[in-house]
Amino acid sequence: MPRPKILQETEKITIRLPRAFLEQIDYFVMAQLCSSRSEGVREAVRDYVFKNMKSVAEFLEVASKNREAARKALEAQQKYLRT
Repeated sequence: MPRPKILQETEKITIRLPRAFLEQIDYFVMAQLCSSRSEGVREAVRDYVFKNMKSVAEFLEVASKNREAARKALEAQQKYLRT
């Protein structure tokens, strides 16, 4: 099954990693667990993003509710000060 288009489009970035991480990725490549360093880093980032998507969505939902509560409290305070 083909990947969604959003996951097919890539952008080149430059990152710095500890040498030990790169050596581990090189071992993955030698063991044919991934085809290249780039693929190894892509897989690690993808796994991290998918693992944390739910947590981020939950945080944003709570933050949104807190903003709404803060907005209502501010409106009530402004209304009180006008009276």
